[in-house]
Amino acid sequence: MAKKARKKASKRAKPVKKTILISPALGRAIQKSFVVKKHDYDGRKLKIVLGNLLLFIILFVLSSLLYTVSTTDFYQSLFFMLSLIFGVFSIALMMVLLIFVFMRAINNK
Repeated sequence: MAKKARKKASKRAKPVKKTILISPALGRAIQKSFVVKKHDYDGRKLKIVLGNLLLFIILFVLSSLLYTVSTTDFYQSLFFMLSLIFGVFSIALMMVLLIFVFMRAINNK
């Protein structure tokens, strides 16, 4: 049997047409229309960022604990550098997560 071809529903946001009235100094009104695209921030990107954020927070805590427990200078400097790197990545991913949350909140208005 031949399989039927199915079209997947597109999750992309459709453009919205907006019209504005511009009154230049001459006193006449000019009507212009333009297309505004709404972005659809789906949960898949949010889940990826959240998963990576949790991973780097766990790695940061683990390397900080190993930094305090280790006795050799080499291991202390190694775990200190790792905790700095993982901490910076965690802060960057937290900023990206906040941007996604704010953009989703603004887009829903």
